[in-house]
Amino acid sequence: MLQFVVPAYIKVNIQIKFIDLENDFQMREIVTQNILYIERIDKDYRKIVFCTPYVLDKLEHFEAIWKTRSSLNTIISELNFNPQSGKYYPFFIRISSKAIARTIFFSGRDSRWNYIQLTGVNYLNQSYSVFELPIGRDYLPQIQSVFKQFLTLKVSNSYNGDYPDIIMINPIDIIWIESTKRSKTLHLSKPFIKYNKPCFELYWKTTLSTNEILTQFDFIIQINKNTLVSLYHIKNHESFIDSMSIELILRDKSILTLPLSVSYKPNI
Repeated sequence: MLQFVVPAYIKVNIQIKFIDLENDFQMREIVTQNILYIERIDKDYRKIVFCTPYVLDKLEHFEAIWKTRSSLNTIISELNFNPQSGKYYPFFIRISSKAIARTIFFSGRDSRWNYIQLTGVNYLNQSYSVFELPIGRDYLPQIQSVFKQFLTLKVSNSYNGDYPDIIMINPIDIIWIESTKRSKTLHLSKPFIKYNKPCFELYWKTTLSTNEILTQFDFIIQINKNTLVSLYHIKNHESFIDSMSIELILRDKSILTLPLSVSYKPNI
């Protein structure tokens, strides 16, 4: 775990001084998008947990200790402020009296709202870190408002709490959907965690029709009778109108080609 000192003002990318193994200071930059959550240790120290590790002295570090007396509310205000637009965005919120978290990493909760699950993606080696943090009752309304923006799926919890029984899927993480009258299968760019293993395919038991899904998510289009795709993951977005197939970029950066039916080209 690293010790570091931060400047008085937190910017979008935080310039900090790491203390290396020989107690020499090295300037490093903390990218706020890489912060999974921040936890208050005591009045003088905060712990920052990262998604992708920082390499120092050839060692990977997923945590760092931040020496600061800034309150969690002050930290949220500074991290959520965009100096270019002059506006605040709800990237980080309080989840308890001791912790704040980046909302895009919310991935699940238990049905009683006792804890939430955060899933971080280490893009260096495509591994996934999962944390379960308690929910503070005073902060529940704001947490619930974030979850309303996600696609909520209920799954069976046969392992008695080893993973959430309510899975939250960020719609942006959907690459494509296999759709039939009886079932929907989601193919994801970021996994949910089940039995402590990452799962990229998810059976979605829903009464929503294909048209209702298209209405609910304006970035999803239908390309043939049984396939819906996300515009965020289309590779040949400028030329697919002239072809009879659509290329999707998968999580491992490979390309999947799916057929485009003639009857759906006018709508696309």
